[in-house]
Amino acid sequence: KSLLGDLEERVCAAIAASDWTALCRLLQEATAWLQGPRSAALTDGDVEPLAVDEHHLAHSDIQRKLRKLLLRGLELLDLTDEGTVALLQPALGRLAQLITGLECRRSSSADICGSSHWFRMRKLLTTCPSIAVSEGEQADTAQTNSQDSRSLFAHRSSKDGVYTPNSKVRDLANVHYTSKDVLLHCDKCGMHLVSRWVFAHKGKQSTLVPLNGHRACGGKYFSKDRVPCRVDHFQNLNTCPHGRRQVDC
Repeated sequence: KSLLGDLEERVCAAIAASDWTALCRLLQEATAWLQGPRSAALTDGDVEPLAVDEHHLAHSDIQRKLRKLLLRGLELLDLTDEGTVALLQPALGRLAQLITGLECRRSSSADICGSSHWFRMRKLLTTCPSIAVSEGEQADTAQTNSQDSRSLFAHRSSKDGVYTPNSKVRDLANVHYTSKDVLLHCDKCGMHLVSRWVFAHKGKQSTLVPLNGHRACGGKYFSKDRVPCRVDHFQNLNTCPHGRRQVDC
């Protein structure tokens, strides 16, 4: 079995198990294999296109599959969450560098292999706190941003046994702070955590729990009292006036 095939299987397994911490680690691995944007047609000066051999075709196919795998994983994660972004560093910084390099090139999007993939990645990165990908910036600026961003992740959702979602989640209209303590337990080590935050939607309330679970052991939090719980995934909590996710409206 190929290395890429093995990576694809592990990504699918992490998604099926909702193991977002493992997914972040696997996306780091995929990004390490990713190469920057290349011209769709290799040319020798302005004469005739060079012959594309089987090795080049195989390489292009691998890179295409890597880009699709990265997009599948990134689109499932909440890239507005500082903790998630921290787990994805330095991969996001590398992606920002590659994409900024693409935007600084003079080629049109039609001349770039997988241009739709690259611009979908760019759109995702623009939602990340402290990850700068803007047209006209130099690649070394993106690298500097990726290195400096770690110092900006001051928010940690769990502190002294009490859970607090990040500011973006707290500011959502359907997210509320209550005076009721809901005791959560880690499904791996039994660690306790208290949550007082709820998500109200269509007449029902769910207690919010951290998307990344218990970082120390990789477990997920749940309520032994069968209180409905929901992870603090920003895109899934950000609803439109019609009651759907904002991204689907």
